[in-house]
Amino acid sequence: MFDFLEDADQSPVRIKIVGSGDFGEKVLNSINQSDVADSEILYVSSEDEAADVEEMLEETELLILISRAEDEFSRRILKRAKDLEVRLIIGFFDSDCSEDVQENLDVFAVEDPIESVQAIITIVESIKSDAVVSLEFRDVQYILKGNRDKKMFVATNTDSDAESTARAIVDSPRWKGRLANAKKIMMRIVGDTDKVSMADVYMASTAVQEAVNPDSEIIWGASIDDSLEDKVIVTIITIGSEQ
Repeated sequence: MFDFLEDADQSPVRIKIVGSGDFGEKVLNSINQSDVADSEILYVSSEDEAADVEEMLEETELLILISRAEDEFSRRILKRAKDLEVRLIIGFFDSDCSEDVQENLDVFAVEDPIESVQAIITIVESIKSDAVVSLEFRDVQYILKGNRDKKMFVATNTDSDAESTARAIVDSPRWKGRLANAKKIMMRIVGDTDKVSMADVYMASTAVQEAVNPDSEIIWGASIDDSLEDKVIVTIITIGSEQ
């Protein structure tokens, strides 16, 4: 399935990005510098702060948690989010997490700080209503949850046009196997006004579609960032595609 979701009529999604520990602090600092919009960014370093976050979760639809997998604050916040039935819970950890932590997550990634930031920005910015092609939150939720293998993989590339940027990812030896085995895929394309026409986006999306299993489900979004000038950034997220 190949979904084209243009001009979606959607209300703002209530997002909280919560970090704890050294790993969480490093990622949050980078996110703040990247000016991710429409998100509440919180750092937790005490019991009182963790309790405050737990209370705020009642009005949260998307929780992104960045921490050590076995951090006590992470476990607390995850359990509360699960009890409140937060619609989508994503964890970014600096090591593999245990099965009981995984049970409270819809998807998780064991990545370095840079890759974690790339994934978070891709997810959050893709559901902004002012994107050229925005994704409905329900479609992002569908792609990222309900998978037997909850592991997330993230690839980003920058080049002079959307199609070549996407092809550089799908042609790389590291990514050929992952894309071929991925059941669900999310892609975001960002560039200046001259680089992100619907034709450019279509060619980049087609390059990815040709590299995946015909039964794979793909959603994508596209945004304008004139500060990139003559560059295009393509980020691809796959779920359950280690092979």
